[in-house]
Amino acid sequence: MPSLNRLLVIAVLSLSVYVQAAPVRDATGSYLGREIVATEHNAIVAPVDNFDEVNDDFDTTDSDDEIELGSGVQDSSTPEDLALRKGKANLKPAPKPPKVTPPKQKSTKAVPPKTATKPPPQTTKATTTKLTMLCYPRAYNYVAQLFRRDNPEFIGWHGTNSDTAAFWTSQGQLVQPVNADGLLDFLGLGPNTTDGGSGAESAIGPGVYVIDDQETAIAFANNNAQANPNTTAQLCAIFAKSSATWRTAIPKAFIPEDLVGDSADATTKAKLEQARLDHIAQAVPGVNATSVVKFALLDPQRSTGQLVLPAQIADQFTATCFSADGGAAPSGTSTFPDFSYNGTTLRGEWNIASETAGTGDCA
Repeated sequence: MPSLNRLLVIAVLSLSVYVQAAPVRDATGSYLGREIVATEHNAIVAPVDNFDEVNDDFDTTDSDDEIELGSGVQDSSTPEDLALRKGKANLKPAPKPPKVTPPKQKSTKAVPPKTATKPPPQTTKATTTKLTMLCYPRAYNYVAQLFRRDNPEFIGWHGTNSDTAAFWTSQGQLVQPVNADGLLDFLGLGPNTTDGGSGAESAIGPGVYVIDDQETAIAFANNNAQANPNTTAQLCAIFAKSSATWRTAIPKAFIPEDLVGDSADATTKAKLEQARLDHIAQAVPGVNATSVVKFALLDPQRSTGQLVLPAQIADQFTATCFSADGGAAPSGTSTFPDFSYNGTTLRGEWNIASETAGTGDCA
């Protein structure tokens, strides 16, 4: 190449190096440095490391100040450039901001709510069948109590005379006396003292009358003894031979107060008894009404009670008799008011059909 052309190339390259070596401001107004290396034949501009990295070593001698052209070196930096570079050299690197670690997000996986599945409530009511006919005897009581106890059970008091008391004791049960002074005593047709009665009124039909009040029974015994000469007053504790039979197998019914009474007129007397039997047929269906033990109030003011044992079942009972004047009562006995026919205890334990049984309510 001719020497003139070579000179032109060198001139162009020198001008290019000068232009590129001039400081250039960035977007923030700071000067950007560049390292320019020139050789004899060409010049290569290489980008230097980023001065913003605080950990890089900063060279105090800026390579931009040195331009190698053959054997000579020219410094094209202005005084402002030197001052800027010196200021940058004295700047301390800014500390890194603390590393912020974002908190871990907890799992927000939806948990389906527990739903307890309860069976739907029953909407159908249990039907109850109301028994209006077969209220007595109660089958479950019959089965439960039939063999539960088979001992004698005290059922009340009877006042009589010494002849009848001796006869019953010898027989071991209640039987119709053979002597005249005991005939009406057995039938309970008092209180006529002249006809040998026991002193009790036949208020609920024929039979042997028994009451729950010991004091009243003593009064009847005294009346009976006065009506029958040469006898003394005897008080008898009446027992059922079998408690189970008495409680469950022998039917019983309470007579309403309007059907309680007696009459000297035979027709009226018969009508009263028939009305009582009609009531029993409703209260205790399916049995012979004349064999049912009838209960009633003896003294409505005090609520003492009486019962009458029909003649056909009298042999199911015994009498333990003693003197009505201070004699000792046998064990197992009791008296009113603890012992009361009208009380709920005996009505329930003895399965006594109530006054309203058979009229729509079972009792």
